[in-house]
Amino acid sequence: MIDLDEKSKALLQKLGPENSKWLYNWLDPGEHPNYPEGHKDNTHFSELGARKMAEIVLAEIKNTHLELAGHIRPPLVAKK
Repeated sequence: MIDLDEKSKALLQKLGPENSKWLYNWLDPGEHPNYPEGHKDNTHFSELGARKMAEIVLAEIKNTHLELAGHIRPPLVAKK
C-alpha cells in the first residue's frame, strides 16, 4: 500500500503555504480566460501538482518493489 496522504502532506509542508499554491489551481485575475476574476481552488491539482503526485506514486511503486515497477518506463526526452 502506498500512503499517498502521508507523502503528499510531507511535500506540501516542505513547500509551505505560499509555494504549495503552485500545486493547485490558483489563478490570478486575467491569467486564464475561463476565470477572468481569478480562481482559488485548493482541491484540484494544476498540471504541476498532478505531476508531483504521480512522481510520488511512481517512486513508491519502485521503493516497495511492486511487480508493477517492471512496467514503468523512463520519461521520453524530446529530440532536438
